[in-house]
Amino acid sequence: MKNDTETWTPCDSREITSLARKVRARRQRRALGGAALLVGVSVLLLGMWLFPRADQGPDFAGISCERVMEVSDEYMKRQLPPELDAQVRRHIELCPNCRGMFENMPVASGLHFQSKRRTSRFWDLAQNKAHP
Repeated sequence: MKNDTETWTPCDSREITSLARKVRARRQRRALGGAALLVGVSVLLLGMWLFPRADQGPDFAGISCERVMEVSDEYMKRQLPPELDAQVRRHIELCPNCRGMFENMPVASGLHFQSKRRTSRFWDLAQNKAHP
């Protein structure tokens, strides 16, 4: 661009004030947009931390419902390593959803979780039914 100082005229003070207002407004919008983005990302991360995926289920005893379901066959057959077996057993004791599911499974399947609500008489009867 050609620098022509002869055609240059001083700006009117109203024009400078108007330009200054526009610059301030643009800076405020950018700052507000950045803050809104930061708040949005923070809320999203907090939500992901507070509310885990629906299919994963709650985490009791350091193991999720999803993981308990993955190893349920091995658990019922007593084929899990001792540490994982204890962890699954503790999860079932603490998690109402998993406890209800395991309590409703047939005893003949080899389940070795015993709820505190079940009596030994119940288990004796069930074992006699399962193994005549």
